[in-house]
Amino acid sequence: DIATSDLTPEQLALINTDAPNRGIKLIILMMIANFGTVMAYSGFNGALMDVSQRESEATRGSVVADVNIVHYVFMVASSFMTGIGLNSEDYGGTFSWTMGFNAIMWVCAAASLLTIPFSWYCIQEVKGERASMPPFRYLFNLLQERVIYRYAAFRFFYNVFSQITVTASRGTYLIKLRGLHWNWRYIIIVCEVAVVCIDVIPTMLTIWDVYRSQWFWLGVPLIAEVPSAAASYVTQLFMLEIDNTKGFEATLMGLGVTTESVGTPFATVITKTIDGYFDIERTFIEQDDHHVRSQVTYTYIIAYMLNLVSVIFVFLLPKQKAQIHELQREGHRSKFWGIVTHKRLP
Repeated sequence: DIATSDLTPEQLALINTDAPNRGIKLIILMMIANFGTVMAYSGFNGALMDVSQRESEATRGSVVADVNIVHYVFMVASSFMTGIGLNSEDYGGTFSWTMGFNAIMWVCAAASLLTIPFSWYCIQEVKGERASMPPFRYLFNLLQERVIYRYAAFRFFYNVFSQITVTASRGTYLIKLRGLHWNWRYIIIVCEVAVVCIDVIPTMLTIWDVYRSQWFWLGVPLIAEVPSAAASYVTQLFMLEIDNTKGFEATLMGLGVTTESVGTPFATVITKTIDGYFDIERTFIEQDDHHVRSQVTYTYIIAYMLNLVSVIFVFLLPKQKAQIHELQREGHRSKFWGIVTHKRLP
């Protein structure tokens, strides 16, 4: 680190001393925007589940697949825009031009505003009956059902051991086209193993300097997002088969998202704990010698092993739609596991 007193006037001119104060304002504004996004997603998830449950059993899940594909396509477009638009020297890139942060924010704001007329004129919503009980009581009763607390446990533990970013749509389309009635457990197991096998290729070739290229490093892992997208889609199909959800569609969809999100901090802690035992800090990485490469390899091997451990928890899931309905007909309930699941949620 260089002391401020040793910096040249040109270097000092590049430092924004008021950044912490301006950053707080930006964070607050982003929090407000994110709150609006959460509220919009809540209503959207409720409407999506209501429409999906009207599909026939043979095709149930097709609407969710179509929505996911559109979502992933525009997510890729958004990532492409920020990747290209913020790649000048000011942002650590090599381009001679830049869109700038303000332009990116204006584009995002315009895209958000476009949803308002579509929501107002394109969605026909009939006023429904009031829910039969308060949402918190419904949720607590729901968590006592065997089929639900097992599903919540799966989403939690699977996410702890397998953090996957979903940015592709082809895997979702494949399951929609051919695999709505495949065994859900086998789909997730095959997808997770495929993700690990695909990811290990560019990782190890880069670590050991067999072939190093930013396009190779970024391009090949995108292939791994195909099976990961399929696995994510399968976990969504589960909620469409739950009975007695009238008035609580958004609550039920939110349960799956929440149980998955709760696992993220645990995964982060495990990652930091494991990495702390190896010499993989930046000062070591810059040396790029045999010792450092070995240390990095060990951490990746451990990470891949934990990713594969996550497939154990798929056996908490039913195999298919019929097994979900069978578990619901049996009516097995456990107040103990319901309380445990409830306490695990934020």
